[in-house]
Amino acid sequence: MSGNRHKLLLIILAIALAQGCGLFKRTPDTPRDRPDRPPKDTTIGRTDTLPVDPKDPDKPDPRKGQTYRIAIMLPFAVDEQFIGDYEERQTRYRPLVATELYEGMLLALEDLDTVQSINRLEVQVYDSRNSTAELEYLLAQKAVNEAGLWIGPLFPEPLRVAASSAARQRTFLVSPLISHLPLEGSNPWYINFNPTVEAQCEVLADYLVKNHARDNLIVVRTKTDRDNSLARIVVNHLRDSMPFTEVQPVKELELTSNARIDSSVLRKTGKNWVIATSYNEVFINNLLRELDALREAGFHIRLAGMPGWLDQFQSLRLDHMNNLGLLIPKPYYIDNQSPVYRSIADRYRAYYGISPGEQVCRGYDMMMYFGTNLLHLGGKMGREWAIVPSAAGGPVQLSPVGEYGEEVRYWVNRNVTLLQYSNFEMKPVNRKK
Repeated sequence: MSGNRHKLLLIILAIALAQGCGLFKRTPDTPRDRPDRPPKDTTIGRTDTLPVDPKDPDKPDPRKGQTYRIAIMLPFAVDEQFIGDYEERQTRYRPLVATELYEGMLLALEDLDTVQSINRLEVQVYDSRNSTAELEYLLAQKAVNEAGLWIGPLFPEPLRVAASSAARQRTFLVSPLISHLPLEGSNPWYINFNPTVEAQCEVLADYLVKNHARDNLIVVRTKTDRDNSLARIVVNHLRDSMPFTEVQPVKELELTSNARIDSSVLRKTGKNWVIATSYNEVFINNLLRELDALREAGFHIRLAGMPGWLDQFQSLRLDHMNNLGLLIPKPYYIDNQSPVYRSIADRYRAYYGISPGEQVCRGYDMMMYFGTNLLHLGGKMGREWAIVPSAAGGPVQLSPVGEYGEEVRYWVNRNVTLLQYSNFEMKPVNRKK
């Protein structure tokens, strides 16, 4: 790690411990500043006292220099040893995640300054640690309550506390990392930036319906409650989305851990898609071996799996996965050949001497998306969302969750990439080139 990264972390921690509430300003002698740009104006503005268009009171006036406040609450001071197993599984947390998210947000703010110079964003950064007491203290601060958007915290229990407060304040809260909801009931002010497991399963099902509706679709699982819950999501979405009444119904099999499949459920001609809704590593290994043997016996078989298989399991054989063309959802995928990524990488290497990781790009995408929406839509944000194509991980696709005609339960990002093994490489199959 370069010296600059150490300095940035120490600065953040020192200010957070002092409970500083001001904007993190970059002085002209820091490497982030451009010599031809004046320092950022730090005048505090409120989103409920903005200049308005008389024809549309909620639309910001682009001629005015109003300021929108964003409060970032991340656990900068938390070491991995203080993270519980449940929290680690939910966030895939590693040291410096909060710092890297913030570094990416700073890069996005530079770009927003360039393309939206007639408007201003005021960003205030707080160390939420992994403490509900610390978070409750922050949420009681006037500056936080006056913010138009909250980003963070990261972990489930603090998120529950912050989500309840966001609902009372009618302020949008963005959860950066977790893929399972920490909510109790509905909260239309809560946004899951990381696609939930349910959303990822639905995108997988949509892809299979669109491209393989006439193939033999078989959902397999063990008898555990978790496997059954995932199977219900996939099977229901497949059945609800099938476009043809004459399509063969989706089959569902409950298997033991040895994963033996009766070949009578397979088609001898045409494709067979097996969708495994399980996180049992022993079962998945046996299933891979069993399906590859059936493939060698002459059946045309493809396998679809669950999010996180490749991150969580170390014993899965690459040859089986490649032979079966394993297809899995990935909640955040970076195209390192895209112009947006190259711009981020060039600047990040200039500042820190290393290439940006996933969390840097995630932080960039979050700030670009929500900063742009604040500047373009103001009080209309939530009734509509601006399309922001500038994203390292692909455009954010916020979607309301709730039955048709019902109130929004929460918002979720449905920008999910499906990766498929081919020639021992994982390649995206549902992203536009």
